[in-house]
Amino acid sequence: MPVVLLRNLNLELGLVNGAQGHIIGFRQALGEIVPEIGTGSESRKRKRRRGKEARHKDRQMEDYPGCNELGTFPIVKFLNGQEHTIFADCIVVKEESELENDPSLVSRCQIPLTPGWAVTIHKSQGLTLDRLVVDLSRSFERGQVYVACT
Repeated sequence: MPVVLLRNLNLELGLVNGAQGHIIGFRQALGEIVPEIGTGSESRKRKRRRGKEARHKDRQMEDYPGCNELGTFPIVKFLNGQEHTIFADCIVVKEESELENDPSLVSRCQIPLTPGWAVTIHKSQGLTLDRLVVDLSRSFERGQVYVACT
C-alpha cells in the first residue's frame, strides 16, 4: 500500500514530511522500548527525559504498543531506497485551566503515516515528491495550479 510520511524523521536519510513509500511488511514490537524518532538507527534506544511533560510522553510511548493487540508497526520501503520500521510518535500538550492550579497533560500518539493514494492540493504544497499526477479537473481557482505545483 502506498503511504506518505507525515513528519521529518531523519533529514540525512531523506525521511522527511511528504516522503513516499510502500508498506512491505509489519514488525512486532510488543514490550519493546521503541527507538528515539529521528535517529535513523533502530539500535539506539530512547533516553529518559526530564520534566513532567517528558515523563508523560515516555509513558505514553511505552504504552502505545499495548493499545494494539498485535503490537505491530509498519515496515516502509521509501522511494529513495531506505527501508525503516515506522514507530508511533507522541505529542504532549499542557492544557492550562482557570479552575485548576495544576495543568493537565493531553497527549496524542500515532504512527506518522497516511495512505498515499492521493493528497489535496494544499497538502501537496511544500512537499518534496518523487513523482505525482496532478488532477486539476475540479479546481475552482486559477491559483490552485500554482499551489499544486509548488
